[in-house]
Amino acid sequence: MDAAQQQTTISIDITHHEPEIRSLFFEHFKAFNLLFINAFNEEWDWNQNAVNENGIPVAQISITKSGINIFNQQHWPDIISFLKPRIMALDQ
Repeated sequence: MDAAQQQTTISIDITHHEPEIRSLFFEHFKAFNLLFINAFNEEWDWNQNAVNENGIPVAQISITKSGINIFNQQHWPDIISFLKPRIMALDQ
């Protein structure tokens, strides 16, 4: 999870120093894409060749909501209502 000044993101980041292993895990997750759609009732972004904030290659499954600022207390309910149901669905 990442709540920032312009957006909030929840993601599954697949990290491995060997690209082939990272790709294999990503393909395993893709096999469950239908489960993701059913659990979340929405499509997530699937990026096999993402880079994290430290410049490290990752495979990433994510969804982002723009226009909400963690530093604005009035946005906190929106951030919580965005993250909470997705965390609960991931837990399933």
